[in-house]
Amino acid sequence: MIPVGDYPNPRSPQWVTRILVGLNVLVYVLVTLPLGRPVDADDLRDPGTRERILDMWRVRMEAEGRKLSPDDPYYEKIPTGFLQQISKYDLVVFRYGYKPGRPDWLALLSCMFLHADFLHLFSNMLMLWIFGDNVEARLGRLGYVVAYLVTGVVATLAFALVAPGSLVPLVGASGAISGVLGFYLVWFPRNQIRVLILYF
Repeated sequence: MIPVGDYPNPRSPQWVTRILVGLNVLVYVLVTLPLGRPVDADDLRDPGTRERILDMWRVRMEAEGRKLSPDDPYYEKIPTGFLQQISKYDLVVFRYGYKPGRPDWLALLSCMFLHADFLHLFSNMLMLWIFGDNVEARLGRLGYVVAYLVTGVVATLAFALVAPGSLVPLVGASGAISGVLGFYLVWFPRNQIRVLILYF
């Protein structure tokens, strides 16, 4: 069951919702898609990028139960197999996604505009497009922006409480979208939601 619209809607266009959808799509088109290709030798020549890749490798090892110490031969060596698995976009996600084990205030906001893939982006933006305009009309532009960002940050911090030491980056607008859906449910419980029902 996929929501495709709701009724009634505000009479005038709600521009903040449209701008938020546009920003998320723009980041996907200008950042996610172009950087989807694998890292290459040029990336390894840059000391900052190389250190980020090494950091990702150490995190992977730690997630698998093997913490690398500085005297371990693999501490400074990046296996070829690992390099073939990561993309330039993975480096962006590792830098700007939120990692509870390494809290970063900038990442608390930037993670909300990064998405794992097209389906992740599409499902979030569909929900925002359908339900966001009513909430924006109720809260006003500034109130809506604040509510969107605050609920996104709160959801991210809730994830951090569940996995406090995690170094796996969290990305996506799902927390903020859930906040919008919560407001919608409270304020518009009698609205009609049009859905597409898929039968298998």
